[in-house]
Amino acid sequence: SWTSYVSAAGLASLGCAGLMWAISSDQKQRAALMESIHSHDKLDELQSLRSLMPLLVAVRGRVSSANPKKCELSDKMAVVHEMVEEEIWRKERENGRVVNEPFEIRRAVDHVEWFLEDGSSTTRVRVEGVQEAERLTSAMQTHQVFVPEDNTKIGLAKFIMDKTWHMAKQGVRKTERF
Repeated sequence: SWTSYVSAAGLASLGCAGLMWAISSDQKQRAALMESIHSHDKLDELQSLRSLMPLLVAVRGRVSSANPKKCELSDKMAVVHEMVEEEIWRKERENGRVVNEPFEIRRAVDHVEWFLEDGSSTTRVRVEGVQEAERLTSAMQTHQVFVPEDNTKIGLAKFIMDKTWHMAKQGVRKTERF
């Protein structure tokens, strides 16, 4: 019978080889796609791509705006501005361990109309939909300030929180991204 000539290991080897062939042909197609990507050095060269719209394009250049926003914590100007304020509470857990827990109290995101320029021509590209951009915060600068709590005022609410819930407000952390 033919089963005496074919082993299970041989069939498994044949199956793995077929799988590897399929993966390599997929990678070959991806490599061919990457080779077909066009690179342009100046923004005005992108006009040639207008007939292909809609199109995903990666553009790099200098940011400009007619009316940039002044940051709250620094004197810098920005076209995209995010401000997050968190109260930091020192809390004693049941096991005696003390941790600082942040509670967000404010989040504001503002942006103004802005453009990318390459500096070599008068061509500008207007940037839209920046709110939906992935990993935008990793490209932004961050400035952080901690405002400590004024412990000279001891009110009834503060006394109850300290003694009953074993929590004490440490201050407010303000994080600005631009």
